[in-house]
Amino acid sequence: MLKKIHDTALSCPSKDLPSDVLENCIYDLMGPILSEDEFFDAIYNQIKFNNQEVIEELDKDLKELRYNKTKFETQRTNLLNAIKESTKLGAIKSVEEDLERIENDIDFISIRIKNLERKRELAADQKINKKVLEEFYSIM
Repeated sequence: MLKKIHDTALSCPSKDLPSDVLENCIYDLMGPILSEDEFFDAIYNQIKFNNQEVIEELDKDLKELRYNKTKFETQRTNLLNAIKESTKLGAIKSVEEDLERIENDIDFISIRIKNLERKRELAADQKINKKVLEEFYSIM
């Protein structure tokens, strides 16, 4: 029966409903829900949960980048020590290229670390206040 009514746009009775009736129906249904503390608690907890996931992911990326930076810094130190101890000057050009590559890697990772630290700081500073959510609803 329902499929039959929706077969043609002209005979669909839901199109005859005035918009103010639908709007009032939605207000009647949603009003009590939006005025309960549980609603705002749920929103607050979801935002807090999502924020925590972002922070954990950023922390994981930061840990990996810091590890890689330390690894490259160690390579640089080892390379410089090898130069100091080496009497073979023929290998200096390849050592210089290796050192330049390592320096570039360290600089790149340092920039990524700074950017991720800023993102993490912003994510950690995003505080949601249930009162703000309630005030936002009252404006609507």
